[in-house]
Amino acid sequence: MQPIVVEHSSTLADGGTIVAGIGALIVIGATIREFWRRTLGRKSDRYRRLSRLGTGAHLSFFTAVLGEPPAMSRTVLKADFKEFIGSDDPAFDPTSEGSQERLVSRRFGVSTFIDRDYFVQVITDRDQTVIAYSVTTRSNWFRPVLEIPRRPGLITRLRWRRKFGPWRPVVHVKLGRTMFADLDPSNPDEFNGLSRTDFDGDGVSRFCCSSCGCGCPVFHSVEFLD
Repeated sequence: MQPIVVEHSSTLADGGTIVAGIGALIVIGATIREFWRRTLGRKSDRYRRLSRLGTGAHLSFFTAVLGEPPAMSRTVLKADFKEFIGSDDPAFDPTSEGSQERLVSRRFGVSTFIDRDYFVQVITDRDQTVIAYSVTTRSNWFRPVLEIPRRPGLITRLRWRRKFGPWRPVVHVKLGRTMFADLDPSNPDEFNGLSRTDFDGDGVSRFCCSSCGCGCPVFHSVEFLD
């Protein structure tokens, strides 16, 4: 009587083929994705990267998001930096009205990231925490969008829509297209100063747009490191 022999080699071979096929698909998918980022999808990929930037992050986060370290870095000493005095500070005067401030000397790092389509300049404190940054387009075809407050996720926008209606940013800026005058309200009593003539020696008007804790935009002329 002949013994019964069960062959497993074909099953193992099929399993190995499937695993190899999945691995090949992953490699092909990654190659296609990288090719897309470098060619047809380059602009949308750069828009996505820039939209992830924000103050309060570490400089290394900017490096990771933008894909390469800054091309230029330097340290700037600002001898007349305005520091606000809080109520817990020994120098605080309780009899004085309004905010109190003093001039101090402080060093800041200035890093510049260079891409074919844009420049990103980052200002950091001594801990390399980003306290301000700017994006400058280098092409008429590259026009990233800045929104304040930052656009929330889909679920958050849907919840907002059910309660308050469509979500709309307070400020919507498209680089290379939006004019300073577009950001001023129609009511002259609410004029925020963006249309005023305030040019530097090189003929460029520079303004900083920041936001407070409630997400309201605050515009002021740039004199941070001047």
